[in-house]
Amino acid sequence: MNEATIRNIGQEALAPQRQERRPNTIGRIAFWVSLVLASTIFLFAVGLLSLSLVGFRYISGRGESMEPTLSGGSLLIAKRTAPEDLRVGDIIAFPGPSGMASTIVHRVIYLQEEGQHIAAITKGDNNSLPDRELLKLEEPVERVVLTVPYLGWLFTPAFGWQLLGFGVLLGLWTTLHWRVQRKAKGLPSA
Repeated sequence: MNEATIRNIGQEALAPQRQERRPNTIGRIAFWVSLVLASTIFLFAVGLLSLSLVGFRYISGRGESMEPTLSGGSLLIAKRTAPEDLRVGDIIAFPGPSGMASTIVHRVIYLQEEGQHIAAITKGDNNSLPDRELLKLEEPVERVVLTVPYLGWLFTPAFGWQLLGFGVLLGLWTTLHWRVQRKAKGLPSA
């Protein structure tokens, strides 16, 4: 035997023996579930942003005035609509009375022309009486075009930040898990 062969045999004897690792099934499932969740949160956020770029707005429906049509916590997608395009029966979103910071979402029950603008009377489906104030619609209003039950709770200020934090942590965990798994297999992580 030559010297190089003896050196290789000696190094193999001294090298720690690699044990075959069994696949970590639970870890793989957790990785894929977290990847799907993080991707879903990301795509949902991008979708809502895209809607706002083309004239739509999302509103978190709260309250019971529109039940059973709209349940509290629904996500409402609204599009700016010219007052002359509104019809009786449309659901619209408009600012509450002065001093009230929230948006009101009610159904149009009556429309009339008043000079150069249109006036509307609105009512919540669950309310026994119409709203007290006549709405003067001088500029476009938001007409609800789509509702998604229960998803609006994700867009309350407190829960929205929690969701964002959860998405960031989930993304970090997924990335770290992927890097650790690749390192354990002896593959480059980047």
